[in-house]
Amino acid sequence: MRSDDRSNLLDIYEAAKLIRSFVMGIDRIDFEDDLMRQSAIIRQLDKTVIHLERSMEMIYYVN
Repeated sequence: MRSDDRSNLLDIYEAAKLIRSFVMGIDRIDFEDDLMRQSAIIRQLDKTVIHLERSMEMIYYVN
């Protein structure tokens, strides 16, 4: 595994941990009413997609 792959996986893992912490202890109704929390989760998901795209590019364009 390349160091870039490890870095991407670590960033994805960290984003997942943050998302988990953002939703712990709240129910769906509270989540739906909390636009700041929703935005924070969307941002982490965006970062995850970026890292996944980079990993896929390395697999398909470098090999």
